[in-house]
Amino acid sequence: MTEQEVKISRGAGYFREEFPFFTNKYNIVAGQTIERHAHDFVELVYVLEGGALHEMGGHLYTLRQGDLFVIEPGAAHSYKGAPDRRTVVYNVLFDRNLLYRELATMEDVVPMLEFLYLSPFLRKSSVFRPHLHVEGKQRLQLENHLETLLQETKRKEPGYQLVVKARMIECMVVLSRQCAPDAVTVAEPTDRQWMEAVVLLIKENFDKPLSLEQISRLCGMSVTSFSHKFKAHTGKTFLEFKHEAQIEAACGLLAQTDHKTIVIAHEVGFEDVSFFYRVFRKKTGTTPSGYRASLRAGSGAGR
Repeated sequence: MTEQEVKISRGAGYFREEFPFFTNKYNIVAGQTIERHAHDFVELVYVLEGGALHEMGGHLYTLRQGDLFVIEPGAAHSYKGAPDRRTVVYNVLFDRNLLYRELATMEDVVPMLEFLYLSPFLRKSSVFRPHLHVEGKQRLQLENHLETLLQETKRKEPGYQLVVKARMIECMVVLSRQCAPDAVTVAEPTDRQWMEAVVLLIKENFDKPLSLEQISRLCGMSVTSFSHKFKAHTGKTFLEFKHEAQIEAACGLLAQTDHKTIVIAHEVGFEDVSFFYRVFRKKTGTTPSGYRASLRAGSGAGR
């Protein structure tokens, strides 16, 4: 099966529209093969018992109890169960934006943000470790949180979304401790690798309140150093690049929807509508309403 033929699982098949989260406890029977596939959401997998082979990114891993790994959207992977026993795993599926605002306020959890967003770009092949092994007290804590997530998702009692978010954050804290320098061997990334990872992060999160200071800190650089390297890599400042991504998305919404300009401004991450108008005019040479009118006039002329 080629990369183009890999089956893609969609979040719409698992999530309630208003809450992009789902979890279950899954049994991989002895010798079972789960074909190579990918998905458009983040998948967190924790091995509760048994063992299996896991293939991802051209690497083959032997999984055992206490192993946990995060699979990014679009990453193809497969499993083969142990030949002599079943393997039980927790699958936690969620949209990568589910906890963005909560984690963005937790500056001390930078290692977890790196693990979720940047680490796949920064591991040398010889020490590539997209998964962690959790032991002792932290394993007990994590398993308790995962079981709570499972039960809350099954029952869906009033307020379960708040419990899920709280437990997910607790899981992230446990994992962030596992991501400490003495727990994971991390290759020293090149400036190019950092910039490529940041470019992807901005493109996928342009509607979020990413700041130059936050991203510079995430990269372990001063604002001045990061700004210089980012402009050398992209030809634009951090803010110019982010605004360009936002305005491109806004143009798409103006063309494809009848949403009011104020709604579109908020959807692409502008809290100040007047500022949105100024940036839009600077990038396109016209106003949002003028842009939409020109598209419709062109469409009418083409009939």
